[in-house]
Amino acid sequence: MYPLMKVPSRKIRTKAVLQYCLLIPFVLTHNTWFYSLYDMKFRGVIILISAVVFMTLERTREIKLLLTFMAIFVITMLYDFWFIEDLNIKIPLYNFLFLIEPIMITAAAYRYDEENFCDRFIKLVLFLAVVSLFFYVVGLIDADFLIRNHFLHKVQMKRLTYTDYYCNLFYALRTRELDRNVGMFCEPGLYQILLISAIYILVFYPEKSKIRHQYVSMFLLIVTLITTKSATGMLSLLIVIGGIALSNRRNFKRTFRRIFWSCVLAVSAIVMIDLTVNGSASYVYKVLLEKVLNIGSSEPTTGSVRMLTMKTMTQLIIANPFGYGFSYVSDYLKAHAEYAVAAEIFVTAGAIGIMPMCYCLYYFFKKGYYNRKRFIQFAVLILLYFNIALAQSREFYPAILVLFYLKPNPKAKGQGIPYQKSVPKGVLCET
Repeated sequence: MYPLMKVPSRKIRTKAVLQYCLLIPFVLTHNTWFYSLYDMKFRGVIILISAVVFMTLERTREIKLLLTFMAIFVITMLYDFWFIEDLNIKIPLYNFLFLIEPIMITAAAYRYDEENFCDRFIKLVLFLAVVSLFFYVVGLIDADFLIRNHFLHKVQMKRLTYTDYYCNLFYALRTRELDRNVGMFCEPGLYQILLISAIYILVFYPEKSKIRHQYVSMFLLIVTLITTKSATGMLSLLIVIGGIALSNRRNFKRTFRRIFWSCVLAVSAIVMIDLTVNGSASYVYKVLLEKVLNIGSSEPTTGSVRMLTMKTMTQLIIANPFGYGFSYVSDYLKAHAEYAVAAEIFVTAGAIGIMPMCYCLYYFFKKGYYNRKRFIQFAVLILLYFNIALAQSREFYPAILVLFYLKPNPKAKGQGIPYQKSVPKGVLCET
């Protein structure tokens, strides 16, 4: 009897190890500092691993989506040949792989073991949060201590030259912004994507995590999110809080509400004190007024350059909604919007055409709509996606894409937002 009982447990452990192995590239695609150094090499390996996992799955609906992308790639190449005389094949190929990589690794990592994905993902994010908070606090006290004792080593970033990077496997310290927690990523705006995704799961799908102290875990994630000082992250957190406020409060445990509203009051108090004491040097002034709204800044800020990207690409899309190809769009941005960054969803729409881009969004939005618990939860997810997609330099990030895959558990009553099964009109259900 006993030897037979060990077989499934060994299989479960093996499956857990393999899914954690898939979660590593899942996290890497959010642009960790070492991923950014060798992105094309990592991208090729990640796509290959995802393809291998697809072959082991019984049903892989994403194959149809990938075939659609192949057709889009061929059409985009024709656009490139049409609009560009001296075509560099590397540009459209790079952007095509850049587009399909997060989609493939998301489907592979999640579908390999759907039942336990959320639990393992949250545990991994919590581990990264604890490690990053440790190095963040020590860095605030004495960053030179970490460098002198070789806890961190200097890394030369070719694409990011405005600050020095001192890194180890789990943390990156930027000398220009010691007061911002970037985790193991190049930017705090990338780190917050993982954090807000884990918070979203704990709020709306708590039954999918086996973590005992979920309230403590959520508080830890929120604190880590605040230390990133990411305007996009703060707005994402407000969106989640708004979703809780608009949901049926009786279906949320009191502790959840207390934690969130305590955080809201604490952050509000800190922000007011910071603004009163530091004035133009405060976080609110630098991030919300100067950075986002471009108030009081004589230089281009991230908020203004994102708007520049959207404005420039909108003009291009209106002129030709069928697309221009990645090479032409890249040259056009360099010529007409030198400082344009982020809002990659607009750039891709200009390259492949508005209809293919809308189809890609429809594919995931439809999946999220059919998997929804309540409409408010689905609305929160859509707002989170656009908030991040417009602020970052990628159309899709795995930590956000995977949220569209999550399915409600009808057996989990009284946890998170309750599952509401669609009922045909005229049919009454017992309550």
